Order: sequence, then C-alpha cells, then structure tokens
Amino acid sequence: MYKNGEKGRSMIEMLGVLAIIAVLTVGGIAGYSKAMMKWKSNLQLNMLSELIANGIKIKSNLNKKSQTWDNITPVIAAMGDLPEQMTYKDDKIIDKDGNTYTIMYGYQSWTNSDGSVGGQFKYVILIYFTSQANTTLSLSVQDLCKNIVMATKEAAEEVYTVYLLSDETQRYTILYTKDGLKTASVSDINQKCKQLLDKSNVAHFGILLNPY
Repeated sequence: MYKNGEKGRSMIEMLGVLAIIAVLTVGGIAGYSKAMMKWKSNLQLNMLSELIANGIKIKSNLNKKSQTWDNITPVIAAMGDLPEQMTYKDDKIIDKDGNTYTIMYGYQSWTNSDGSVGGQFKYVILIYFTSQANTTLSLSVQDLCKNIVMATKEAAEEVYTVYLLSDETQRYTILYTKDGLKTASVSDINQKCKQLLDKSNVAHFGILLNPY
C-alpha cells in the first residue's frame, strides 16, 4: 500500500510538472512573438527616419527651377546609403515586408474635397509609402502608421504635412502638420492611426517635406 501510494503521488507530480511546462511554453512563445514585433517596429522606425533624412539631405542639390513632378527615387538610391533592409527595384525602394516607397520632387497640384482646384506645392519632396501589412509577423498597418508619424516627428521642422489615403475610404486625410507633429504624444498618434485605419490592411501615406 505504501509503495502504491508513492507511485500515485509521483504521477500527480509529473502531471503538474507537465502542466507547468505547457504554461511556460505558451508564455515563452507569446513573449517571443511580442519581442519580434517590437524589434520589427523599431527597425521600421529607424528605416523611415533614415529615408526621411536622405530626402532632407538631397534637397539642396535639386533643381530649384523645375516645374515638373519627377520621380527622384533613382537619385536617392544612387546616393548609395539606402537604409539597411531596403532595396531598389523598378524605380521603387522596397523593404523586407514588401512595403514600397516612391520619392517625388517638384510641383505637385492638389484638389479640394469639393473637386475645385486647390493650388500647387512648389519644390517639395514627397515620400509616398504603400504598406503591405498582411504577412506573418508583419506589423499591423496601425503600427506602420504610428512609425511613419514618429519618424516625421523626429524631423518636424523639415516636414510640411503627413497624410494618408485609405483603401477603405479612398479619401486623403491629413494626419499631422508640422506644428501638430511637435506636440503629438505617442498615445495621441496611436489613437488617431487606429481610428482611421481600424478596418484596413493596406494604406498609402505621404510625407511632404517643406518647400524651398
């Protein structure tokens, strides 16, 4: 009887240990996934910050008399200092998640919401960003939105406006102007991105750098 009792307790203890291992394993996987997402988010923010810095750096070398709207992505790529994890192909800069960046320069016209002609932005650089946030362990489009705004916040004095075009609404929305960027908190940015992109997996963003 004594030996049987010992065996019974050993089995219960073994099951308890297995249960603990299972809980730790699930927790470990969740912790690893969270750490990977944080790493990817920081990487994305660093890439965007560097890309914006390259756009600012090249401004003084561009033709200030140009009245066209030109794709200068090849020029940025030819500078030879693309952010790590980014490549250049078919006049676009592409990161490892498949997000694409096109950089334009010159005169950009705009149209008001009522369809009337709004005017022109002169001698501006536009970094046009199309997200493809639909892959395993990829950042959500809301996280990408937050990183875009945070990257422009770091260079707020050089930024005219940050906007998005949602696939869901097909409408342009101004996220922040220069003055708004300076005072925006992380929680405010998160809330705005979630509100505007709650149901969308893909969105298009624009970063307009100040004209000369």
